[in-house]
Amino acid sequence: MKTDDLIGELSLGLAPVKPLTPPERRLLLWLALAIPYLAVIVAFDGLSQELAQRLAEPRFLLEQGAALATALLAGYAALSLSIPGRPAWLAWLPFLSLAVWLASLGQGCWQSWLAFGAGGLILENDWGCIPSIMLGSLVPAGVLVFMLRRGLVFLPKQALLLAALASAGLAELGLRLHHPVDSSIVVLVWHGGIVLAIALLGRALGPRLLKA
Repeated sequence: MKTDDLIGELSLGLAPVKPLTPPERRLLLWLALAIPYLAVIVAFDGLSQELAQRLAEPRFLLEQGAALATALLAGYAALSLSIPGRPAWLAWLPFLSLAVWLASLGQGCWQSWLAFGAGGLILENDWGCIPSIMLGSLVPAGVLVFMLRRGLVFLPKQALLLAALASAGLAELGLRLHHPVDSSIVVLVWHGGIVLAIALLGRALGPRLLKA
């Protein structure tokens, strides 16, 4: 059999493949679905009475800006991993803004230490943030998993870690709008710890939810 005939026989009856929408457009779609969901959660609990005062603080704005950047970059990187041939370095983008977020919280801890000594680093319990962040992550994470499954993911652990980081980061941002926390050490340990735990859980579930 000639090569042309073999190619024609193998390609007989194949349906055309529709390419995936670029990751930046799918990221906008993800935000269009995730933000209203988080807005409902925030509206249910009500905005913090201290929010106006906190928005006037540069460090608070830096923290929330870095958290938002982490969520957006992690979502973009996760969606990029579902498209073969995309640059591998994209997966590292969200860790730059994550480092800024953690550094801003660390600076807040240092300032508390200088102002109040060891008393400024007392770690209070904040159990209420656990269900809030997990609930806020649920729908955004589910939407991202659905989007990722429509592509071809060769690195499921990394892709779902980034998807979980994006969802948890967005949920943490929403939590700060209605959950007043002044202590940087509380945000660093509790909020940061929960975001990290959700990201690691996503990495563990990656091979099950995303099959290459």
